[in-house]
Amino acid sequence: MKVNGNLFFSLFVGGYGKYVDMKKTDGNTALHLAADDGSVAILRTLLAAEPQVNDRNNREETALCNAARRGYLECVKLLMNRCDVAVLHNTHVI
Repeated sequence: MKVNGNLFFSLFVGGYGKYVDMKKTDGNTALHLAADDGSVAILRTLLAAEPQVNDRNNREETALCNAARRGYLECVKLLMNRCDVAVLHNTHVI
C-alpha cells in the first residue's frame, strides 16, 4: 500500500503497527525515513514491530543504505543486526 505524506507515521504511532511497511509514493517506508534522519529511538520502535528491513524504495535503496550514506553508525548497527546478509550484496552499501 502506498500513501502520500506522513500518514503511515500517524497510523504507526496510533498503535497500528501492522502499517509499519506502508510505502510513500517514492517507495520509502517509515524505516527508510527514520534511518535517513538518524532517528535511533524511532528506528528501535519501528524495528520492534518487525518490519521488512530489506524493503527497497523506488531508487532501489534500503533503510540501511540511507543510514550508511548519511554516516549514522548507530542506525547502521541496528539495521545490520536485522538485515538479510545475502540481500546486502545487491545493495548500494556493499
